[in-house]
Amino acid sequence: MALLGQAVTIADTTGAIEPAVVARSWMARAYLQLNDAAAALAVTAGKRALTYPLEEPAMRLLEGLALLELNRPGESAQAFSSALAAADDLLTLADRNVAALEMQALALSGLAVVTGDQARAAEAAQAFARARAVTRAPGVVADTRRLLGIVTAHDHSGILATLDAD
Repeated sequence: MALLGQAVTIADTTGAIEPAVVARSWMARAYLQLNDAAAALAVTAGKRALTYPLEEPAMRLLEGLALLELNRPGESAQAFSSALAAADDLLTLADRNVAALEMQALALSGLAVVTGDQARAAEAAQAFARARAVTRAPGVVADTRRLLGIVTAHDHSGILATLDAD
């Protein structure tokens, strides 16, 4: 975490937006893996004025995951919706954008769990199928599976039980 913190500090000091946003994204992921949702949320909410369109879907998804972990489903749904919209925007520019495809599928999964909407779960399954048609790179799949694990931990209704992210 110290190195990510240093990366954020350096990027903020130099005014480099892309590295600042990307470092915050990875820091939020790390905090989520460490089960520190409050810290992950603080990282995604801090410096929100800094925008880097390529990382926007991930930042909003991570915000949604942190809010989900903090049992704030309404706010989580808003963040997942924002992540979905940002991913869709990127996919209109490049329909094989791997990061956007992964974020789209994860945001749809989050929305399905938060809202209990079976149609969103079906859309998530289709989105994962589209993402896997583009890449099955082990690192991409593993990262997605880790983030999906946060969502499925809150799937008390089993709406994502048949979802295959691989």
